[in-house]
Amino acid sequence: MDGIILSMSGQALSFLASGLAGAVIGMVYDVFRILRKTAKHPGLLTQFEDVLFWISGTLLMFYYLLRVNGGELRAFHLIGAALGVALYFATVSRFVMLVSVTAINFIKSVIHQVIEIILTPFKRLINLCAPPVKAAWLRTRRFVHAIKIMIKRKTREGRKNWRIIRRKI
Repeated sequence: MDGIILSMSGQALSFLASGLAGAVIGMVYDVFRILRKTAKHPGLLTQFEDVLFWISGTLLMFYYLLRVNGGELRAFHLIGAALGVALYFATVSRFVMLVSVTAINFIKSVIHQVIEIILTPFKRLINLCAPPVKAAWLRTRRFVHAIKIMIKRKTREGRKNWRIIRRKI
């Protein structure tokens, strides 16, 4: 089967579209970068996110090539996508990262403060109740400890008495 023949203007438009697809791939990567900067990630989750990024980037490029060029891969598509990613990272990415991370951190701090305001009365109530509860807990622990010691003594005495009874029989 012969490939799709594109005119020069069609190739130019296809090149620009592949640049746009590359920029979209850069945006997808920025989403993962924003997540990493705003939430702590263990190493395994970071690796999983990288795999997810590469799969999504590959699928995006495959979808683009399927729609625009009937699935045919041409060198100018790869060059256009690479230039689109590079151009995105050189221009817009820094601004997107700064605004997104700042906004997310601001929202997190507002949520944290709201939760702190909601929980403050409960914390104060716990602090008021804590000394009597702690004292009662210590008394209970001492009482339980005394009972354990008494049971051990009685058990020893019972064993001693049982030995005496066995000798007499």
